[in-house]
Amino acid sequence: MKKQLLSAILIGAVLFTTSCGSSSSFESDVRKKANYMCEIQKLQDKAATDESAAKKLEAVKKEMDAFDEKMEKKYDKKEPTEEQQKKAKEIVEEIMAKCK
Repeated sequence: MKKQLLSAILIGAVLFTTSCGSSSSFESDVRKKANYMCEIQKLQDKAATDESAAKKLEAVKKEMDAFDEKMEKKYDKKEPTEEQQKKAKEIVEEIMAKCK
């Protein structure tokens, strides 16, 4: 869970760094990433005993990987500010706190 949260924060920080994109676009991208993380967390618990959940987990992981690649291209090589990192962390924490 902590590894996933750290990953989301780092990716969120990268997503936030766009200077030409709007903050709503950034927030949407961070929320989408966090939602993937939440779905994966839910499925991991079920995947050990449920074959359909294990298949769904793999499919969601592939979708998230494709999304990550898209975001890397979208926010190519931009350094996040401290404020941007903070905002990304807040968004991820909010979504993961609601993830059940």
